[in-house]
Amino acid sequence: TAAAAAPAADGEQRAGGLRVLAQLQALSVSLNVQGGAAQQLGVFAMRELVTEVSFLPEGGMSVSGQLGNLTVQDTSTVAGGEYEMLGLREGAQSLLTFEYDSPAEEARAAARAALRCDTSLRLRMSSVRVSYWHPAVMRIVGYLQEGVLGALMSATASTVVQVARSVLADGAEDASAIALDIEVGSPLVLLPFEPDSSDGLRGDLGSIAVHNSLERRTAAGPGGGGAELLDCIVVAIERMQLSALLPEGEGALEATGGLSQMIEDVSLRLSVERGVGASAGRATLISGSGSELVCTCSKAQYDLLMGVVSRNLAGGGDAASAPPPAAGGEEASTERAAAADSAAAALPQPPSQEETPAPPAAAAVVRRLDLVLPAVELALEDGGGPLLLAWMGGVRIGARQSADSAVYSVSSAALAVQDCRGDGYPSGRGTRPADSTGSRLKRLLWSDPAAEPAAASSAQLSVSHSVERLPGRGHEASTVVSVCGVHITYAASAFRAAADFFSRSEGGGDGLLSAEEEAEALARPLSGPIGAVASPMVSPMVERLVSLPEEEEVADLGRRVLVLSLEASEVFLPRDPSLDSTGGIALRGAICVKRRGSGRDVQVDADAFGVQLLVCDAVGEQTTTVLAPTQMSLRFSGGPRRSELKLRAESPVECCLSYSDWTLFTQILTALSPAGQPPPDEGAAPPPPPSSP
Repeated sequence: TAAAAAPAADGEQRAGGLRVLAQLQALSVSLNVQGGAAQQLGVFAMRELVTEVSFLPEGGMSVSGQLGNLTVQDTSTVAGGEYEMLGLREGAQSLLTFEYDSPAEEARAAARAALRCDTSLRLRMSSVRVSYWHPAVMRIVGYLQEGVLGALMSATASTVVQVARSVLADGAEDASAIALDIEVGSPLVLLPFEPDSSDGLRGDLGSIAVHNSLERRTAAGPGGGGAELLDCIVVAIERMQLSALLPEGEGALEATGGLSQMIEDVSLRLSVERGVGASAGRATLISGSGSELVCTCSKAQYDLLMGVVSRNLAGGGDAASAPPPAAGGEEASTERAAAADSAAAALPQPPSQEETPAPPAAAAVVRRLDLVLPAVELALEDGGGPLLLAWMGGVRIGARQSADSAVYSVSSAALAVQDCRGDGYPSGRGTRPADSTGSRLKRLLWSDPAAEPAAASSAQLSVSHSVERLPGRGHEASTVVSVCGVHITYAASAFRAAADFFSRSEGGGDGLLSAEEEAEALARPLSGPIGAVASPMVSPMVERLVSLPEEEEVADLGRRVLVLSLEASEVFLPRDPSLDSTGGIALRGAICVKRRGSGRDVQVDADAFGVQLLVCDAVGEQTTTVLAPTQMSLRFSGGPRRSELKLRAESPVECCLSYSDWTLFTQILTALSPAGQPPPDEGAAPPPPPSSP
């Protein structure tokens, strides 16, 4: 039901003004495919909607109101049942209240001249609950994009885009902008393992606040550039949490009982800068900072996380059948298409290209993201208790997107990885682990604090992935891993335990997909849901680059480049990792390995600079130089018909290898193999050398 009140029925009436009051007690919309209620996809329902619109005599307008609740029910995924995809959290009274104010043109012009927003939006939203099952969301999105309804939505969206573009790109120095005052209270996002299961991931996004302001700045560049008008939006998120409810847990997913915490009380502050008016072509910059991120993850939680990704987000666990085709076959399809065209033609058409000013040329970088975290800590646990503790300081996460390329990167200025088996986690979680005073073998990877100030500009650990479209040649994907000034102790058992942690659980009783099903499902995560509901940072171009091609397109995959760089670092191979103090082999220097591939052709280039090999009688104490610093290069090229290997020394090779050194090498290599036996005690005398012939 809806009602409109007469002007000034229960309040003041300004001369020449108009006040409209609309009330909606309840509204329910059922989405059905042709064939009847048995093929119902979902139900949208809202209640207690009150909207008041005031038109002022001088030309301004204000809109205010509130919405009691908005729910979305999925009725097609679970046989004989339904579940709520969207609704209020328990205890919340009203979904949202809103106020929109647009003053008269004279007041708006004065606000723009003073670098203030000329319109305002105030929104307060209560705690909402979202249960996200990816295939169901995609079915509803696809339904809304088809037929007459899809034509209506498409035409409406096109009109909105044209109007927004004309506002942003009109070339005016005092372009229009809306002042945002938005607060959202603790949204709850549920990612179930199955649509009707209680186990899954539970994310509490805490409190969210959004505000903005207009700023005029001098553009960076040669000569300082011109002035830019920016809409600066600040998003503050407080007390974010992530929990997991394992299959053996009790209680519903939205309840607190039975939940195991993975991440708790994280704060994040994001700043979005976008150009308006004559600066609309400026690259959109998203920068942010957050609190320390401390995460604890058990093997069961990791398996649940991967199961949610493969079965839910990638759509691999959807058992609902596709809606059957409508009766009538091609004739029905033709009729629906004609109806859609008629509906689109009946809508108001957007301005033509001649009427709409062309937007300014796009900047070289369309979008950019820079996120800084003071520290990130990850604690891994397996069935035997604490496993590994990884800590990274000065973490930077970046993304760059343009029309033909995308670059993603993660870097850290300091890092430490510690073996916690048998000893438990060190005290002071969330801070850098102290250097071990006992066995160095417990420190699997760590950076030298003395070298970290220099490494602040060139991170000690950096991982980047880029995708570039090459005209006429497909695209090239590159992954670069760079390690600088880092000590690595290769304790084989610890690294194997870490590999077992990240391997997929066997046995088939965990409900996970098979290896083939998982590979197929994980190839689709960005092709549907994320592209339809994610933020504008995920562009359609990136979706096409990330998603895997069909079999017939394998030959046109483009080039793949992998680069591994190890600079000013040390790799230590212990004789006996079970001893607190043991000798071994230390490899120092710089190594760069580059692998390039296109189709079935592979080329590997490896270069070693100043590499030396040392034998230590105790950890970190040099006794013998086996290989003096040298420079070497290796080139390998292989294809379906021919393979070639070249090894070249760029400087004289000086090697001094004794029989005891050779024995040490063989013991270490034997211990590194999965079937290797534990090496003999270090104090034992080596076997006598063979007699001379």
